Amino acid sequence: VLDIPKYYLDNYGVTNIEFQHSHLAQGTIDPDPAFLAEMKARVDGVGARANQINLEIGQITQLSTPELRDAWLTRARKWADAATILGATRLLINQTGLSDANKADAIAAWKAFQDYARPKGIKISAECRPFSPTSYGPPADYPNRARVIWGLMQECAEAAGGYTNVDLGRTGRFLNQQEVHDAIKGTMKTNAGSIHVKMTPHWDLGTAVRFTESLGFKGLYTIEVDFDPAVRMVYNTVLANLS
Repeated sequence: VLDIPKYYLDNYGVTNIEFQHSHLAQGTIDPDPAFLAEMKARVDGVGARANQINLEIGQITQLSTPELRDAWLTRARKWADAATILGATRLLINQTGLSDANKADAIAAWKAFQDYARPKGIKISAECRPFSPTSYGPPADYPNRARVIWGLMQECAEAAGGYTNVDLGRTGRFLNQQEVHDAIKGTMKTNAGSIHVKMTPHWDLGTAVRFTESLGFKGLYTIEVDFDPAVRMVYNTVLANLS
């Protein structure tokens, strides 16, 4: 993982790097300041910067008691402290399964974490999550789908003083171009400065990028696909459609 900054620069000319917390933790539960300082030196050495750390440290929708929330926050705050070592200004949390039944618990955890991170100059965001037809009704019920995929997330972000990071998703998350554009526009006011991009036959990525640019977006398009041939497809599409 220490070679990633140079690899991204050499192969893609990319100098903004998004990390998974598990890669930085190197098999431990909590961040290691010494390792993070070493990674920061590698990032600085190629003129890059750490854009975001994705925290898979538990779902904020499952913190139904003060004890569970406090345990999650104890760990989350360590990653906010770690982000300052690396220079990252965004942390992405997991809100899978967000619903009206658990949104109060999710907001409480999200707000407490954002309040801790804000003085450090760090934005705490969440991303769109997949639609579940078994839990939320038929796929054709578009208004319900939109609220499940991004509407509830947006409500919670505003209530918590947090941020959002639209994930365009693979097949099944958004069924057509209009759904993608609605999500991008609906969450733009709380966007943390990043959008996760992929490709699918259900909608066109180039059209989505042009629409996002038309809204005045000045953030980053973070590619989330596996293996170089697929990365190149997304990479070339994004570059061809930037303003």
